[in-house]
Amino acid sequence: MDWNTPIPELAVNILKGRREQLATELSERLRLSGSESLLGAHLALFDLAAAHIQERSPRRTLAEFHRILAVAGYRQGARLLISGQMGLWVILQRLIREETKSWENQEFLHRLLALTGETLDGLTGALIAISLSEDSSVMSPGWEALVEVGRTRREFEMLNGIVRELLDVRDAKTAFDILKRGILDTFCLRSLSISIVNHEKGDIEVVDATSWSPITREPIGIGYDLAHPDVLCEVVRTGRMEVVDGWDPRYHERIVQAELKKIAPEGADVVFESTGIPACLDPAIDLCRPHGKFILQGNYGAAPISYHFLPAHGRRLTMFYPCDDGFTPCRRAVLKNMAMWVLPWHHTITHRIEARDAPKLYEAIHKGEGRDVLGAVIRWA
Repeated sequence: MDWNTPIPELAVNILKGRREQLATELSERLRLSGSESLLGAHLALFDLAAAHIQERSPRRTLAEFHRILAVAGYRQGARLLISGQMGLWVILQRLIREETKSWENQEFLHRLLALTGETLDGLTGALIAISLSEDSSVMSPGWEALVEVGRTRREFEMLNGIVRELLDVRDAKTAFDILKRGILDTFCLRSLSISIVNHEKGDIEVVDATSWSPITREPIGIGYDLAHPDVLCEVVRTGRMEVVDGWDPRYHERIVQAELKKIAPEGADVVFESTGIPACLDPAIDLCRPHGKFILQGNYGAAPISYHFLPAHGRRLTMFYPCDDGFTPCRRAVLKNMAMWVLPWHHTITHRIEARDAPKLYEAIHKGEGRDVLGAVIRWA
């Protein structure tokens, strides 16, 4: 393998070489769901993804995207293609891993997977944007926003599918197989390991693992004490099956602070704590440099909050408790920076709609169907 080959060129070569196999697998997947008639449109979008990777031009790609839908007759039925595009993402990621299973450069492989996955997610995001409105010309988010929309929707659907499969499983090995396959099909990962936590013994043992680097040591059977510094996640140490709402101090010290020191050895000039979670105050204060500024941007509610006094005192921090947007002076500064493109606020706008379409957007958000809506601009006149 020539590691000097540009990743886009390599990706296009693999996509073209595996197109026939991908078409066969996708056709079978669509047949099982009763959507085999959509194969031609999906392959046209696949070819468009390859063209976008070869010569990245979001404007040209989106123009061709609309042309493909018009020719295929799916401009008003883009929603029908979303599920198939997610299936195409899964198939392509597997085929690329199969093509590159002998590679020793794991980072090169990861970048290749990320590039192809991002492109397909962008086209899925474009399908989602159109499906939210009968008039496809109304929605015109930027390419980066489309990628995020497509990725979020795909990951949400895939993770829900994993949960549904696991609900009917009682055998541990089967559960691990479902979890492993589902996670690998959902995310672009360098490696994956599944471990069992034994709280009676106070240790954790790796029971399954996957890595695409042939020189990576096989970790199955390796055990760690739960107090080991490499065990960073609170949910691993406690076994809680819930969203982690606290802060892992070891992750903060070894990862967050270490990364910050690379770019700001003395700490950050300004730190915004925006979560509204009191447990995050102390770790965020630790990121400030001496004489820095700390903004309590989050809403911490009516209950009392506390944080350690000495770290903030020793750094002589100036702390701010904002409760508005700064009114006219700040608004004028923000608008000026937006107009000069210093503040790229347009990246936060995912939808632009006419006033007549606003009720549909509101209804979608109200029903929980607008997870891809980050910011919307309404043309009132």
